[in-house]
Amino acid sequence: MTSAIDFYFDFASPYAYCAAPLAEDIAAAHGARLVWRPVLLWACRNHFGMVAPLQDGPKADYMPLDFERSAAFHGLPFVMPPSFARSTHAAARLYYGIAARNAAQATDFARQALSAHFGQGADLTDPATLADLAAHIGLSRPEAEHLATAESSKEALRQANDTAIAAGIWGSPFFLLDGEPFFGADRLPQLDWRLSRRAAREKEPT
Repeated sequence: MTSAIDFYFDFASPYAYCAAPLAEDIAAAHGARLVWRPVLLWACRNHFGMVAPLQDGPKADYMPLDFERSAAFHGLPFVMPPSFARSTHAAARLYYGIAARNAAQATDFARQALSAHFGQGADLTDPATLADLAAHIGLSRPEAEHLATAESSKEALRQANDTAIAAGIWGSPFFLLDGEPFFGADRLPQLDWRLSRRAAREKEPT
């Protein structure tokens, strides 16, 4: 049985950057499909009456250190982007615009965008930066600019946010496996374990 793992994340999340490669490895190891679902975390948290993580008391002082340490732990470069904490709606809209045409291309774009944002400090709020990233997956600059601003892309992101809220998503990264939630990169070993248990049950004689 092929499983689908819903991967909810915000392009503004360093923890999503850390989690994505491992999540892909886990999905591949179990023959599962990782479904990338970018959302706007601030929209989800606002719905639930939650403050932004960087406004959450002493947690705000702790997180920058933890970002850098977490990336190092996962063997990833880390550069705090100057645009950090600004809304990444343009990148998410572009993702869904690409996904409407080609899901695999959209996933490639998401990988590159997270890597450029936190591995190189790229500004994902800059249309020129987004167009450059889209060029790596074969889109022209006019195509990228159109997809990032098209009403259909805006609507797709609105729907993604609504779906995330309905599913109870309040953090990034957030994974759902058959409705079971796993929040954070540090829960990926538990997701791996859950998939292993499922595989073992499916091999049991009936």
